[in-house]
Amino acid sequence: MADSLRKADRGPHQAIRLVATDLDGTVFAHSDEVRPRVLAALAGLVAAHIPVVIATGRTARSVELFRQRWHLPGGPMICYNGAEVVELPGGPRWFVDHLPDQAARRAMELVLAGGHLAQVYIRDGLWVTRDDPRVRAYIEANHIPAEIKPGGEILDWPEPPIKILIQDEPPVLARLRADIEPWAAAAGVRALNSQRDYLEIVPLAATKGRALARVAERLHIPQAAVAAVGDGENDADMLAWAGWGMAMGGGHPAAQGAADVVLPSAAEDGAAVGIERYVLKHRGA
Repeated sequence: MADSLRKADRGPHQAIRLVATDLDGTVFAHSDEVRPRVLAALAGLVAAHIPVVIATGRTARSVELFRQRWHLPGGPMICYNGAEVVELPGGPRWFVDHLPDQAARRAMELVLAGGHLAQVYIRDGLWVTRDDPRVRAYIEANHIPAEIKPGGEILDWPEPPIKILIQDEPPVLARLRADIEPWAAAAGVRALNSQRDYLEIVPLAATKGRALARVAERLHIPQAAVAAVGDGENDADMLAWAGWGMAMGGGHPAAQGAADVVLPSAAEDGAAVGIERYVLKHRGA
């Protein structure tokens, strides 16, 4: 706590001109509803003409729902944990990375052998290994088209997936991750936990930090003027790259270790605290 307070007193080195934010565990606490103070902080960024880049493991379709709901201006958004940057609404993809085909098949063979529930992201659609309440809830909440592909059918993809998401209990996912990690990097993929019951397989080069760096470069915003807020292992490199990285209290140790400051938790409006204190106040807003 002492380190967090010391860093908090220091603040950013210069005025923030771009804010990237994770969703789950950061803007959202326990559902897809944003608490009023967080929503007001996002509105404050819009009023101050500071671009907001959503940086998430979710799809562009899902991100567009929240962009509209929160009245964010159009612009680049980071999807699939950095594997895709797309300009919303309706704009072009700035870039997209796919999983290497052989590595994706090898991972899915382990998934199928273990009977795990998996979501395979093909273009803008979703293939799932079986019908499941968790999948139905995800589809309903995010309006993502999905197809059930049982058994080996899920390997008949028209092009390599952008990512694979496996859902299971944390100890089960830890064992699966241990089976994947010894060969993952050499095969061009990495495994990470975006939530405690989510294990994601993504392209090795696809990270939120790399994507954010490319966005900032294209918008001609220096690294020191970029802030980022997140809570997960998949946010750590983004928080480390940003000129001012803010980690959520109660978040993953990797995120907290990479950040300049640790905020209160999502349930305590931590994202709002960070935006108010280190972005808007710093601008004299």
